[in-house]
Amino acid sequence: MQKDDAGLLMPRPENSILARARLRAVEATGLDGTALLAAQARLLAQALGEDRVAASQDVFWQALAATASEADAGLWLSQFLPAFRGHIIEYFFTSSRTFGGALIRTLAYQKLLHETLSLRLVMTAHECYLVDESRQPHSRHLAECFMGGVIRFLSDVSEGAFAPLEIHFRHEQGAEAERYAGIYGCPVRLGQAETRLYFNPASLAHETWHADLSLQRLHEQIAEDKLEEISRLELVDRVRRAISQSLEGGNFGIDAIAARLGMTRRRLQMELASVETSYNSILNDYRLGLAEQLLCSTQSIENIVYLTGFSDPSAFYRAFRRWTGMTPTEFRERHQAGRDISIP
Repeated sequence: MQKDDAGLLMPRPENSILARARLRAVEATGLDGTALLAAQARLLAQALGEDRVAASQDVFWQALAATASEADAGLWLSQFLPAFRGHIIEYFFTSSRTFGGALIRTLAYQKLLHETLSLRLVMTAHECYLVDESRQPHSRHLAECFMGGVIRFLSDVSEGAFAPLEIHFRHEQGAEAERYAGIYGCPVRLGQAETRLYFNPASLAHETWHADLSLQRLHEQIAEDKLEEISRLELVDRVRRAISQSLEGGNFGIDAIAARLGMTRRRLQMELASVETSYNSILNDYRLGLAEQLLCSTQSIENIVYLTGFSDPSAFYRAFRRWTGMTPTEFRERHQAGRDISIP
């Protein structure tokens, strides 16, 4: 585990640009990163028998709410999201004549931002809105944080032409109406059937004065290449998820994981090799990340041994020392002393 340039003690990084933006937003708040990580570790350790890759998402928001003393954690954090600059998605808005044309192109490549995104543009005679059609478990804080980021990005790339008119959320409990209006700039309705972002359809006709249409094909080819790369990397996330579901039961050998993913051992090895990794590398990285988080909590070493899938403490100690150059006890002591923990 390492501290980044801002001094924030961070867990293993997530792949998506949205996840990285969220972490940058946390840094910008000035929160105590060590306290946030410790709160995450405590909550994650309680998720016995659960898929920890999925559970870690809910745990992050719970820990953030507690550390920041913010009941509206996602809405609050949305104010600190960094400007979205330099991504291929932003380039679409410089190679399309209108804001609407760029938005339609962007929605075709939204998985470049996160693999679970599923937004659709709806236009009728009376209204215009973006609707979230993803089937992922609903999280109030994630939805509210993401909405803030979407509004800021669309306003930036449209040169202020885009402005939200009304927002619908599926969750029934949320912030005060005044707080939503102050951060989003529009009314919010809770307990709705879908998450929607309404805006004035006139903004779709806004023309970008510096658009270069000759770059459209180039930008789309770059986006296609990145989508192909993401498709390959999604396998790594599936392997990590399968490991998280199998670790405590002890049946996490490569043959068992391959069978769980519906493929042969050889095919799994070949596909992982195509993205320059291996099953053992993913397994070790996952176990190390989990061990680091748990060692930053008050969990006993004996329980950490069990939760990370080791047969006995001596095997855990040997592996942890091989990975980090220090024993679990040394790691915990350095963390508790507030010293930087750098792993070679």
